[in-house]
Amino acid sequence: MDHHSDTGTFGNDQAAAFVQRLIDLGRGRAGERLIQALRTVEEAGDSLDPVEANEGRVAVTLLLAEEDPSLLDGAAQEDRLRRYLRELDTELTPARRTLAKAVVDRILLPVSNDWYDAWQTDEARRAALASVQRLADLLADA
Repeated sequence: MDHHSDTGTFGNDQAAAFVQRLIDLGRGRAGERLIQALRTVEEAGDSLDPVEANEGRVAVTLLLAEEDPSLLDGAAQEDRLRRYLRELDTELTPARRTLAKAVVDRILLPVSNDWYDAWQTDEARRAALASVQRLADLLADA
C-alpha cells in the first residue's frame, strides 16, 4: 500500500495529516482528539483499520515524546510540533499509560489487523512492528 511509504511512526501520509489536524484543532480540542485516536484503536471491532492504527501510533508517540524526544525525529512540521506539544497536556498519567499500552498491544496483534496485513513486504512489516515494539518498551519503562 502506498500509505506505508516508511515504516516509522511519521513516515506515512495519514500520520502527517493527523498531526496537521491536531495543530489545527488548537490546544483545547487536540487533547480530546488524541484520546479519541487511542480509544478507536483500543475498541477496534472486527478489524483494525490502517488509518486508525497509524493515528493511534502517532497518539502514543506524542504521549511518550517527553520521555524520549527522539520519537518525534522526522515528523512532518517537526519543529512546530515540538513547540505545540509544550502547550498540550500530554502527561502520561496512569490512565493514559493503560490506554496507550492497550493500543500498542492491539497494533502488535496480527489477528484481524488490516494495518498489519497492509505492509507490502515482510521486511517492511518487521521494521514497522519494531517501531511499535519500541513504543511498548518505552511504556513498560515509563
